[in-house]
Amino acid sequence: MHVDDVEKLLARGGEAYGFSFTVADEVRERVAVVPAGNHVALVIASWPLGAPPEVIDDVDAMIGSIGPIPGAMPPNTF
Repeated sequence: MHVDDVEKLLARGGEAYGFSFTVADEVRERVAVVPAGNHVALVIASWPLGAPPEVIDDVDAMIGSIGPIPGAMPPNTF
C-alpha cells in the first residue's frame, strides 16, 4: 500500500482535507473530509488503476461540490 500526504482541497463547504492511496497496485482510492454545513462529510472513492484519467477529475469535482449553497451559512461558520 502506498499512501500520499494529506493535502488541502477546495470544496463548496470550505477548506477540505484528503489523501489518496493505492492498494496492491490494483486500486486507487481517495479519502476526504469536507465541511458540509453543520456537519462534516467523509468521502471515500475507489477505482481500478486502469480507469481513464478523467475518473480522478470526476472524483475531485464530486468532492469540490460538497457543502452548503454559497452564502447559506453565516460567515466564519467553519
